[in-house]
Amino acid sequence: MSHGPIRKLMVKLNPLLVRAGFSEAQGGGDTALYCAAFDDIADRYPHLPQAHDEQAEAMSFACVDLTFDLAAGGLLKSIQFESYDLEDTLALTGATDDAWLVLNAYDQPVGEVVDTLHNVLARLFATQNADRPRTYEAGVTVVDDQLEEALRARRQRRLDDPRREPPFA
Repeated sequence: MSHGPIRKLMVKLNPLLVRAGFSEAQGGGDTALYCAAFDDIADRYPHLPQAHDEQAEAMSFACVDLTFDLAAGGLLKSIQFESYDLEDTLALTGATDDAWLVLNAYDQPVGEVVDTLHNVLARLFATQNADRPRTYEAGVTVVDDQLEEALRARRQRRLDDPRREPPFA
């Protein structure tokens, strides 16, 4: 596969994500990986579930990864934000409209959805205070039934994908 689609994503997202505390993207081919220090993410974005990882809190050099994967033809395959799908993070923080935007971006050419992804991430990382909802703290995701079903179906589709890499042993 050409490096064009992932390169286009990296060129668009690098400035935004570097300002948000991540290093410039590493990768190429089908993957772009952004890494940020856990302590920086926890301090700047306490509204994110990624900021409350007890194992990462115990390590002195833990990092938080944001990974974009493309499928053949430059189609957006997945976005993992540490141990969460990006759409789940958005739903958990009350950004349900943005969760829908990400769900609708999957399986689309990345060149057609990169502006949407940029805007969603700009909103997610714009709030650097504790005023955002933390519905995940109660252990309950407060989303409507339709979004909950779409999130569940997306997770299941990813699990059923025969091209999926096996989890770490």
